Amino acid sequence: MTETPTYPAQARRLERSRSNRKIAGVAGGLAQYFDLDPVIYRVGFIILTLLGGSGLLLYAAAWLILPDEGKDESIAAEVLRERRDRPWALIGLGLLGVAGLVLLGRADLSPGGDGIWVGLAVLGGILLWNQRRADGRPHRGVRIVLGTLLALIVAALAAVAVAVASFGNIGDGIGHREYRVSSPINIHHSYKLGIGDLKLDLADAQLPRGATPVTLRVGIGNLRVTVPSDAIIQYKAGVDAGDVSVLGADRSGRNVDSIGSLNPTSTADAPVLVLDTHVGVGRIEIDRAVR
Repeated sequence: MTETPTYPAQARRLERSRSNRKIAGVAGGLAQYFDLDPVIYRVGFIILTLLGGSGLLLYAAAWLILPDEGKDESIAAEVLRERRDRPWALIGLGLLGVAGLVLLGRADLSPGGDGIWVGLAVLGGILLWNQRRADGRPHRGVRIVLGTLLALIVAALAAVAVAVASFGNIGDGIGHREYRVSSPINIHHSYKLGIGDLKLDLADAQLPRGATPVTLRVGIGNLRVTVPSDAIIQYKAGVDAGDVSVLGADRSGRNVDSIGSLNPTSTADAPVLVLDTHVGVGRIEIDRAVR
């Protein structure tokens, strides 16, 4: 009696396809592993990309962590292993990682309005691709791009530092502050914020007779004040650079000053709110509460 030996079937390995690829073989590799049509995955990546950009992020992640067909290591694993000999590849991988984190941290994943993650991803991809060279040094063109980007980053940081030093007093705080005041004893005569958004809601405030002065200052950011519907308002609003909006009437530019009064009542004993508002760089909004 002759017995035919049986051997266990070789386990499938998830890898990027070499024979069925349009870009990096990710869709083809997924199709081979799950025994499906690669068009399904390609259409899926395209739809996710158009709906917010997550398809691009998923594809890039798969390209980095899935080994190419016939290779033992993925691109990410190879870069980490050769980090001492090819530091530029490690920098490129890091830039791609930062781009992914920026992309994930946004409510809207599309590149419109904030293209920083796109620039980081492109530069990181260029550096990784460039490491195909035997000596591991970036091409001269890549060095020029990297040097230009670094110069732009330094210039942007310098501009931010100058703006903060000129307008934003860090000692006055950073962030978002919102005050809702209903009692006159809770109204402060001064509100300040160095950088951020400051909101003062006086819609329900029962102001005393006579003048109630309130000073508001924001270095860099937005200032919004909601005033009572029945109070006389005397206001002074100024921005060094930005916008001023009083009851929907907008003015913008540099050194914008708006002075005036809003008089819903003309009785002698009506309360008067005296607003002195100023923003270094940003926007001032003064709105009246709706009753």
